[in-house]
Amino acid sequence: MECEQAQFSNSTDDEDQEKSARRFVGWAMGLPFVAFVARETFGGRTTLLTELPTPLQWVACLAGLALGGVVAQILAQRSAKTFGRSKAIFAAISLIALSVVTFSYLGRWAFELASFANLETEIQSAQVRIMGVRTGKSGTFAAARLFPDGREVDVPITNELYADLAATRPPLWSKTYSEELFCLTLPQQNGRWGAIRAYVPARWDDGLSHFEDCHRQIKG
Repeated sequence: MECEQAQFSNSTDDEDQEKSARRFVGWAMGLPFVAFVARETFGGRTTLLTELPTPLQWVACLAGLALGGVVAQILAQRSAKTFGRSKAIFAAISLIALSVVTFSYLGRWAFELASFANLETEIQSAQVRIMGVRTGKSGTFAAARLFPDGREVDVPITNELYADLAATRPPLWSKTYSEELFCLTLPQQNGRWGAIRAYVPARWDDGLSHFEDCHRQIKG
């Protein structure tokens, strides 16, 4: 009887540890998604057209790596027995990668907020060159750049505009930045430290429905 009770107690402890490990993995995996949703909800109508300065990129990546490493170590301690060694290692690596990506994403957002906080600058229209288009469950988008070494950003567009632009390939998308002929016009604002941002439709808004021949009349 005592042996059976001991086995039942060990089994219960293992189940509790497994549930605890699964909850921990769920929270750790869910936090990056929550951060992304928060960014898209509160700041989804603007996007940086310039890259995050290199020193800040390193800071964000190292911070993400450090936090991811700590979380991964805790995960390994909690789940090695319940998940198995290979699954625990895979989950730990995934957490570290997610942490680095999330901190880079949030670092860029923080830089944008700091660059434009309490700053009143004129908003002007600017053309961004269309480098490609894509579609998926999250919508239809045009990949656009303000200048050759700038960030390539996703701009929501309508299904009709996607179809028009997609019909121009393959010759359009095989060209370099300077050779691209089609543009989108976006409201643009200059901030501190060389930061430039554009105002774009949020993911739940209607996308842009017109494109232009660069420096020419609007088509659409």
